Amino acid sequence: MTTLHKILFASALTALAGFASAQSSTMPADTAPAGTSSATTSPSATGSTDPYVKRREERTQARKEYKARKKAAKREYKAGKKEADTELKSSGAKPAAQGNIEAPSSPGK
Repeated sequence: MTTLHKILFASALTALAGFASAQSSTMPADTAPAGTSSATTSPSATGSTDPYVKRREERTQARKEYKARKKAAKREYKAGKKEADTELKSSGAKPAAQGNIEAPSSPGK
């Protein structure tokens, strides 16, 4: 029984070692070996064909565009509000009543 366990354990280790060596030998041609490092290599610069990488890059670009549009809209809103406030102050008009401070009573009640 003990020899059977040893044989099964040894064969499992051999199979895993073979699997690991097969995985490391099938490295794509555009990637650098593990010992070298390339600071200029990035997924977007290599033109990755991986759909997940493309999706992530598209979402990042869309987020940047959205933030830029949002900032521009906020600047326009603030400028318009400031202009309207100065116009209101220069005309001498009073702003509309805020809330029901003194509601007029209805006749007959």
